[in-house]
Amino acid sequence: MFSQPNARNIDGYVKQYELPENYFLYVRSSSLVTSTYLNEHLNTTGIIPNTIISEEDAEKVITTPYNQIILRQPCVVMMSNYDTTCINVIHDKFTTIEGIDLVYYRLPKQFNVINVDNDKVLDRCELPDSVHNEIVDGAVETFITEAKYRLNIKDKD
Repeated sequence: MFSQPNARNIDGYVKQYELPENYFLYVRSSSLVTSTYLNEHLNTTGIIPNTIISEEDAEKVITTPYNQIILRQPCVVMMSNYDTTCINVIHDKFTTIEGIDLVYYRLPKQFNVINVDNDKVLDRCELPDSVHNEIVDGAVETFITEAKYRLNIKDKD
């Protein structure tokens, strides 16, 4: 789980959170809110699950002078910039977001028998032995498919 209380405000209704370095795949997230449409000021921080949407659908839920909407759940859009990946949380004008809890799959750590530091580089693979055959089969299948493709390409010279 990942929580980042300080975020960059894109505008009044979108908060941007930078994802951790070991982020790999989004599972789900929740917003930590201090006010909503029904409860103007909560005594404690409430937790509301987020809904993930595509960038194309974001314009339908963003509050504008011509589109004053009430969102029952904040919406998240995954954004990828040049060197960082961010998550944008879109909320309505009644919701105040203090932070997010993000559940994600992290990148597996590297493994090697040389230069082991037991922090970023391990001396064993973190993945369970039961997936070893699937990984090897997938790698062989990818190699064979790509090799067939490369053999079919002929030079026109």
